[in-house]
Amino acid sequence: MKYMKSCAVLILLCFAAGAAAQKKSYILALSKAEKKMAVYDFETLDSITSVDVSEDPHEIMVSAEARTAFISHPVMNGSGHLITQVNLESLKTEK
Repeated sequence: MKYMKSCAVLILLCFAAGAAAQKKSYILALSKAEKKMAVYDFETLDSITSVDVSEDPHEIMVSAEARTAFISHPVMNGSGHLITQVNLESLKTEK
């Protein structure tokens, strides 16, 4: 919970499945100030990890099979939008 107190956090509830062999439900939250996606255990609300994402994370969308989170980043310099993909099984960004 210390993570949430240290910065302004936009919380989006996204229920995502974890590893294929073991289903887990997560709460995914974006921290614009820290440029991270925080991952919490849905049942216990314990912090699992935080994943570095790009500048100005805005919204989270989870794939239908709940294996990938897509984070949008509006680029304010007029060059378009960026999308960061996070693998919800490994909890790491994908290139």
